[in-house]
Amino acid sequence: MAEVNDTFITETDGTVRAQILERQDNPGFYDLIAAFEKITGVGALLNTSFNTHGEPIVNTSDEALSVFLGSEIDGLILPETMILKSHANRL
Repeated sequence: MAEVNDTFITETDGTVRAQILERQDNPGFYDLIAAFEKITGVGALLNTSFNTHGEPIVNTSDEALSVFLGSEIDGLILPETMILKSHANRL
């Protein structure tokens, strides 16, 4: 379980497993992180397993959509598709 504070994300034991990405290794993902930083001021993303408690890790787009629809996840990005939940009715 990760914990977030004002400056970094750590595991519950206080350790960090940072992974450094160079653009030449994965230009698309690098550009995504750069765009996220431009919008938010945060040049990092938290990567975690994609599943709900007690369920296997997502392997297909159909499984991802099922987890997305049945959870509190705000957005889902699939190849060529981005889906966002409306928050209009949330308090």
